[in-house]
Amino acid sequence: MIPDSLDFVLRPVADEQAEYAAAQTKLPAAPSPAAGGISETAVRTGSQAAVSVPRWAPVDDSTADLLTLAAEEHPATPQEAHEWDHFIGVLREVARTTGHIDQNVVRPWLRGEIKPQRIGAFYNRAAKAGLIRASLDHTISNDKHGRNTGKPARVWRWLGT
Repeated sequence: MIPDSLDFVLRPVADEQAEYAAAQTKLPAAPSPAAGGISETAVRTGSQAAVSVPRWAPVDDSTADLLTLAAEEHPATPQEAHEWDHFIGVLREVARTTGHIDQNVVRPWLRGEIKPQRIGAFYNRAAKAGLIRASLDHTISNDKHGRNTGKPARVWRWLGT
C-alpha cells in the first residue's frame, strides 16, 4: 500500500534536523589548543553523538625548546656559537688522534660544555655541512648519564679540514 502523502518520511527528517540544531547549541566549547588543552569536534548523527580523536597541543617545554632551536638561524646566540666551535674542535681532535669519531670518546669532552639537547642537533648540523659522515660502524654506548647504556651509537668519519 502506497501512502497518499510523504509526511511519514518528511516529518521524522524535519524532527531530526531540529534535534540536531538544538544539540549543536548545547555542546560545550572545545578547549583551546593554545591554552594547552585538547581540541575535540563533536558531530551529532541520528540519536548518537560521535566525537573525533583529540588533537593534542604541543605544551611540553622541551618540545617547544627543540622546535625553537630548529627554527633559529645558527648560531642564534653567542653561547651557541661557542658551543658549536667547541664541538667541532673536539670532533677534529678526536678524529686526528683516533682516525674516527666514537661518541663514547667524544662525550666526556662535551659533557658540561654543551647543552645536552644540542649535541644530537650538532652532529646532524655537522653532517649537513659536510664535516662528518656516518660510517657503517656502530659502537655500544656507555652513556649512563643520558640513559643510553647498551644502545648502538654511530661512529662518524671526519671529512672537514
